[in-house]
Amino acid sequence: MKSRSILLIGFCGLLLCAPAARAGTVTGVTVSQRTIVAGVTVSVKVTGTNPCGAAHIIYGDGDAITYAITGLPVEQTHLYQKAGNYTITAKGMGNCDGEATTTLTVSAPSEPPPPARPRASITAVEISPTPVRVQEPIAVVTRGTGTCAYDVQYGDGTSEQVNAQLPADTHHTYARAGRYVVIVRPNPPCVGKFSQALQVVEGAVAGPGRITHIVASPTPGIAGQPVSVAVHGTGTCSYEISYGDGSRQEIDGPLPQATSNAYRRAGRYAIVVRAHPPCSGRFTEAVQVGDIARGPRITRVTAGPTPAAPRQPVDLMVDGSGECTFTIDYGDGNSDSKSMALPGSLRHVYSAPGTYTVVVAPADPRCTGSGRVTFEVRRQPRRQEVQ
Repeated sequence: MKSRSILLIGFCGLLLCAPAARAGTVTGVTVSQRTIVAGVTVSVKVTGTNPCGAAHIIYGDGDAITYAITGLPVEQTHLYQKAGNYTITAKGMGNCDGEATTTLTVSAPSEPPPPARPRASITAVEISPTPVRVQEPIAVVTRGTGTCAYDVQYGDGTSEQVNAQLPADTHHTYARAGRYVVIVRPNPPCVGKFSQALQVVEGAVAGPGRITHIVASPTPGIAGQPVSVAVHGTGTCSYEISYGDGSRQEIDGPLPQATSNAYRRAGRYAIVVRAHPPCSGRFTEAVQVGDIARGPRITRVTAGPTPAAPRQPVDLMVDGSGECTFTIDYGDGNSDSKSMALPGSLRHVYSAPGTYTVVVAPADPRCTGSGRVTFEVRRQPRRQEVQ
């Protein structure tokens, strides 16, 4: 009997009394950061007891993933695209049970600071034509970078104040022949002072027309957006304009007038304007075209009708994209500040005949680019009454 009793006890130890298989349990879930910015990856750690062959994580943003694992703890990463308050839930699966939750706050990314504007500076001054005849208009083209306030002293006792995105041009006529010194003096913080001698000779303005200078705007330009080319001069001219990207245009009409071209790719282009005889003048202007810019931007300004009539509205179209705050100098001593979605239009009335240059410059650091257009206001001839 004693030996039989020992045999039964041994059997119980081997078979009947074996403990049931253990099950793991998920007991906790934590995040590497309780507050993150949208677009940043966060690490999620699930902890508990083993064995555990799978963990199911509900991220709270619509994503829920079951991970096959070899045991706890386990760590996974997740990217949250939108701001909000999220509840993260971890559950055991298969041979693992239990559930745990935690919370996460995702904030919207802050707007990047506006790019620092380069220091405005005048780099060159060009006068055209030279020499010039009495009562023939000259153009003083001031080249450089940024928006610059400066004075132009023409040497005959007259001066002009300008505040515009460079390059910019002013116009002047001399009543007497002589030698004059033209001085362009910037106002701080703009830098760069230039002076240039100019010879004015006798002789009335007559004969065929001639091109005196060209100005491309905006510079630098943006790929896919128009770059305006203003051709200045006197009289009526037939000329060819090559934009440097393989496209050309033949134009015939009174000066000044403007054309435009949209460059498909970023790069540096040489714009060449060549007059056809009997008109004279050949000019080259380099323009840098960059990739598509982000944020609001002014690309150009156009005016109509041209020529305009005194005391009749002139429509000014400001081309570009986005919501932009800008200043507009009408060229007749009047200026204004506007805020509008681009492209947008406005009107202005000129009281007297003349040649006017309208300059639009951004007044908001988030807005870039600029625009300018030169046009003529002419007094309309009176119609003769039919008898």
